[in-house]
Amino acid sequence: MNMWDVLRTRSHVPYSGQPDMCIAVGHDGTWHPGVRIENASFPLTISATQAALFGCISEGAQPVAILVPPGASVDAALAFGYPAQTVASPRGRFADVRIHVSDPEPHFGRLKARAVVPNSAFPVVALLQTDSGWVSGVNIETADWQAGLCAERVALAKAVSHGLGSPVRWHIHAFTGDFISPCGACRQVMAEFNQRADVVMHHPDGSRSRHTAAQFLPFSFNGHILRK
Repeated sequence: MNMWDVLRTRSHVPYSGQPDMCIAVGHDGTWHPGVRIENASFPLTISATQAALFGCISEGAQPVAILVPPGASVDAALAFGYPAQTVASPRGRFADVRIHVSDPEPHFGRLKARAVVPNSAFPVVALLQTDSGWVSGVNIETADWQAGLCAERVALAKAVSHGLGSPVRWHIHAFTGDFISPCGACRQVMAEFNQRADVVMHHPDGSRSRHTAAQFLPFSFNGHILRK
């Protein structure tokens, strides 16, 4: 099956019904897929370009190009400052982003350096367990703050784009501050994908607290009346 056909099926587009996809190529030759991930709160929708680029960066690779399918616009890729190329039948292999997690603590320090936080100086690491394994995410800021993503949404974008299944458990850690918790945008996205998912917060003082996605956002709007 053509790579574009695979990514088309992975796009999460319950509201528009219009899938979108692209591939970020890392400086080390790795390929990182990205698909459109819609949310009931439309501005929180993750674009295919964000998913691919930030997935690549969170894996420690520097994007050098973005591949798009025939007929797709290259404007989004160019807006992020990366060259784009239309490819009919991509020939490559997606990077394996799954990691082994028995104890989340050692991963936090290792992944901290991958966060891109020139504005906030507030790195965050998220570990997401899915039906098919664990993936990581770090927060990535851009000059346009609205175009950046928190660590939780980067991890989710990677999981969806790589076809790894639904969120089961989160481990989230920030390195400075007091009691930490996901921002409102992440709460909405996390709740829509699985309200029953466990969320373990690793606070800067070394303590932990355990929650569910639903507890972070009670009476959430899940958008079921909007679905096509």
